[in-house]
Amino acid sequence: MIKTVIFLLVFSTLALAPIHLKTIVKRTGDSILSRENNFDIAFEMLVCAEGTYSNVRGDRGGRTIYGITKRDYPLDFDRVYKVYKMGHYELAKHRAKIFYKREFWNPLYDRISNKLAYKIFDLSVNRGKRTAIKTLQRVLKYILFYNLKVNGRFTYREVEIITRHLPQDEIYNEYLQANYRGYKRMATAYLFLKGWTKRLFRNYEEMK
Repeated sequence: MIKTVIFLLVFSTLALAPIHLKTIVKRTGDSILSRENNFDIAFEMLVCAEGTYSNVRGDRGGRTIYGITKRDYPLDFDRVYKVYKMGHYELAKHRAKIFYKREFWNPLYDRISNKLAYKIFDLSVNRGKRTAIKTLQRVLKYILFYNLKVNGRFTYREVEIITRHLPQDEIYNEYLQANYRGYKRMATAYLFLKGWTKRLFRNYEEMK
């Protein structure tokens, strides 16, 4: 009798316990992962694209570690590279993750589709934050005819437009094409266009 009562109590507790699953919800053609790991996934994908340490000739960024440039972020570069050089790779990666969340991840990205959020994040690193966001704003304003300012700031206005527009894949595809045109106009395109293009059109669904 006691065993039966204990079993029923345990069973009822488990039945009422909240279930935390990384469920995939289909919405307007996009796969939306649970928001708790949005940045974590974006960061891992970014690291796959950027690699660890590099110093590519002709790249205006110069020395980089996990995509953090010595030229633009000398203190953060040194902080990450110092421990990387000592062989503390996980610590170096952790410091890089803190840097990217602080400098490049807008909390409002959690309100839009993951693949568009990742692409804005990735292009902000690769092309610069203002360029990446202004390119998105030009797509929304001049191609999809929404009324907003092209100022390089991602706000609730952009979130409202993106979440209201159906299908969201249209925004994503136009954004990729706009950035491709931007890459082709760059002075170093003859050196890096092939790599930039491969990175730009990488399929989010295959990477996550």
